Amino acid sequence: MKTLLHFSLGLGIAFLAFFSSRVFANAVVISNTSLVNQNTTNKTWQVRFNLTWNNSWKDNINFDAVWIFCKYRVQSGSWLHATLNTSGFNGGTGTPNNINVACDRVGAFVSRRDQGQGTFTANNMELQWNYGANGVNDTNTISLNIYAIEMVYVPSGPFTIGDGNGVNSSSSGSFYAVSEHLPYTIDNLMSPDIGAQANTNFTNASSNPTNRIRIDGDGGLDLNSDGVVDSARFPTGFNAFYIMKYPVTQGQYVDFLNVLTYDQQTVMVNNATNVQGQNAFNAAVGAVNRYTILVQTIGTSPSVPRVYSTARPDRVNNYMSSRHILSYLDWSGLRPFTELEYEKACRGPLPPVLNEDASGKAGGCCGNSSITLSGTENGTESWVSPNTNDGRFNFNITVAQGDAGVGPVRAGLAATASSSRRGANKTYWGIDNMDDITRAPMVCIDNVAGRSFTGIHGDGLLTSTGYANQSNWPCANGNTSQTVANVAANTSGCSCSSTTGGMYLGRTWNISNRGSFTTPNSSNNESGCRGARTAFTSEFGFSTSSGNNLTINNPVNFEASFFNGASYNWTFPSGSPSSSSTNPTNTTWSTAGTYNLSLQVIAGQCTSTTTVPTVVYTACMPPHSISWTQDNTTYRRASAGTGWNNLKTLDGITAYRTNTNTSWVDNGGTPTTGNPAWVVYDLTTNRTVNEFRLYSTPEDQFYGANPVGNFNLQYGASPTGPWTTALSATGNGVDSWQVFYFNSVVARYWRLQITSQSPSSWPNSTVVNEVYFEGCN
Repeated sequence: MKTLLHFSLGLGIAFLAFFSSRVFANAVVISNTSLVNQNTTNKTWQVRFNLTWNNSWKDNINFDAVWIFCKYRVQSGSWLHATLNTSGFNGGTGTPNNINVACDRVGAFVSRRDQGQGTFTANNMELQWNYGANGVNDTNTISLNIYAIEMVYVPSGPFTIGDGNGVNSSSSGSFYAVSEHLPYTIDNLMSPDIGAQANTNFTNASSNPTNRIRIDGDGGLDLNSDGVVDSARFPTGFNAFYIMKYPVTQGQYVDFLNVLTYDQQTVMVNNATNVQGQNAFNAAVGAVNRYTILVQTIGTSPSVPRVYSTARPDRVNNYMSSRHILSYLDWSGLRPFTELEYEKACRGPLPPVLNEDASGKAGGCCGNSSITLSGTENGTESWVSPNTNDGRFNFNITVAQGDAGVGPVRAGLAATASSSRRGANKTYWGIDNMDDITRAPMVCIDNVAGRSFTGIHGDGLLTSTGYANQSNWPCANGNTSQTVANVAANTSGCSCSSTTGGMYLGRTWNISNRGSFTTPNSSNNESGCRGARTAFTSEFGFSTSSGNNLTINNPVNFEASFFNGASYNWTFPSGSPSSSSTNPTNTTWSTAGTYNLSLQVIAGQCTSTTTVPTVVYTACMPPHSISWTQDNTTYRRASAGTGWNNLKTLDGITAYRTNTNTSWVDNGGTPTTGNPAWVVYDLTTNRTVNEFRLYSTPEDQFYGANPVGNFNLQYGASPTGPWTTALSATGNGVDSWQVFYFNSVVARYWRLQITSQSPSSWPNSTVVNEVYFEGCN
């Protein structure tokens, strides 16, 4: 999150001129930087560095990453964006990692290669800078800066928009499917008409066809409800994307300001003072409402820019207008995210809950209005007596101790090693502060301006006056009208004023509450910034007629992530046939073994290849078969009543509302981590298991029980343990199977340990509708 590399070079020899690093919460630090191995033929330098950050993770759901990009200047000229090569990088030593250089060569994502969590540390990593592509000569004297921003990967897949109760008692302006007056799950099919409750700009009434809209998750927007996609590049949230883990901090914004020209700086601050020590928000000397960006060194117009500094680099930045937000995102190679992506980033694949906040808390409002800090506010401060049930902060939070005052706090302050999702105020995917401290800007779909957004990324460059230069971005070409499409940018740049050109600040207290939109405003203490980037990946999955394990002579169907205009090259070693179609069908293997299945996706300059080592087995056990699972009435937390046993979760019946005794219900009270609900399954003999399926169901109103929330799947050598966890996951509480994979385990006894319920109005019992285990011999 800090400028961590700054060196000059000339005549082909690099030498370190300046270096700084900083440690803060979830500290991302780049150190030991150097330029090595110049290639004057290919016009490249290797940018070598060490990278570390805390609380990194990769699990079976998603992972975090760091977005890295570089800026350079020739002699004392303006800072420009460095072009990276999509090859020639090196992951170094330490934590095994993946480096994914964006196909537009603006930056690179670094993430864990393997599942795990903790501190990420890699030494002698390298990216390849193509200085020839930037017009730099071999003998130019240059300076180079490197920047790192923590991100979170949100995978492709369906998600639901709208409130927990749809139109009836719904949040203001919440989405709903017009035909059913219910929330709607965005998938890879065309939706029915989508409306928004109590929103005059988005009625979808039959008398107002211009406002009808339908959504095809991997296709785009149908703007006139005729079943044909009209806006194919609008980010619907279905395809994978990265989003910033935290809002932009004051330190990040200072890094941005300090590589702008004097004229660019003038429009990127609220107070264009040139007085040493004055605040960049107004003419005060020192902090203003915990905003600490000051003029450290005065400049000279127009040739010498000011130098800015901040006493609290880890504190969230506020008072950001639309021009500040969009220019920062363009400069860093990111983009605004859409309100559809926002709901997915918060809720994940879980069903909507009435009045839920970003942490999934139902019916909450406002969060903590005051807190007390311990320690100096230098990135190591902590929250005294945190609210373990609600880590959400008010936008204008009152802070005691530390610097005190009213205003934002350190990004990620509520998150600790032991805090829950709600206690840390994290979204389903692990994103912090999505609906507190400051509000994130997002592109709307209820007007022409917003719908014209194409998801194009920032190119790292700004206009001479400091504005973002990307076409079809909100407010492009100075557009401040809702009814005018954003087109090509010009020197007027992106600047929404009292009206909107398609971008609003995020929703307050409630992730479905579209009625709380407001315009980004430089005088608004709630106005912050967060960006995203589309993940161009070659993700793929497969299915067979007998489950999701590959076996010999069993036809396999494959499905790829879809990108408009892309070509697909599949490789199936020893499989027949291979295919260049998007979704090959009926591929078979005649010989068991481990094969590296791969998919290459090509779209313009973008190329992405995914290779997955996959085992083709000789034979697999049958799914959900009671013939090899015994009822263990003794081995469960609580008696569930006559006729309720764990075999009822293996009978294949999922119609729980119309069939009695088709599930297992635990009557031992609300499960918690300290007092979980649990039931043991006996597979009659040791078996190899690598797949678990759960049919969790929404609230079972007939029996008065809640679906499974968080759970652990454990195995042991006896029906009483000790137990080892093979899988930790969350039930989605909807009418569909969830499939979970893990490394193969050989065991006879398996325990389903439930530590929470999916939210509903029933307070006690927990229902397990259907499960089954699968593995191969």
